[in-house]
Amino acid sequence: MNSIRIIINIVFLMILVSCCTITIDHNKLAPEYQGVDPKAEPYVNEFLSLAKIHNIVFIDKVTIGFKDIDQDSVIGLCNYGSYFREIDLDISYWNRSSKRSHMALLFHELSHCYCDREHDYGDGKEYGDSEKVKKDTVKKEGYFEDGCPLSIMYPIIVNDDCFVSHYSEYTDEMFNRCKAY
Repeated sequence: MNSIRIIINIVFLMILVSCCTITIDHNKLAPEYQGVDPKAEPYVNEFLSLAKIHNIVFIDKVTIGFKDIDQDSVIGLCNYGSYFREIDLDISYWNRSSKRSHMALLFHELSHCYCDREHDYGDGKEYGDSEKVKKDTVKKEGYFEDGCPLSIMYPIIVNDDCFVSHYSEYTDEMFNRCKAY
């Protein structure tokens, strides 16, 4: 029974929803949004509250808004501008996903923008991009015994079951190696 759950989790993780971090978005010379869209605000507040518990203080603010991203399977983008950081969230994905998926997506993107986190699960331990992860058929390092990723920074948004099962681990781990923005 446990092996069936592991297989189901691995297959579910392979769905075509992924994140992308843009180091420099040449199409964004300035932020598109002012502040945080009200739909995202509760999740941002929880992230900032968790950061405070971990004694992390952010000086600058990240702006967040919704749009049709229209880049293959990308559902979230952390844009680094010369004087700003901004998160684009795919409105289509948001409208068809659960509140848990909203939180997982925002925690992931906020960890990119506020903490400079990569798609990693440990110091020097990278998952790689979503295409690499999708091609890996044998899950070795970087996963819990149940098949869930060790980190919210997995390049494919963790599914609701993994997010609930490992919420405390994810909310601790996402602040590891955080370089506060």
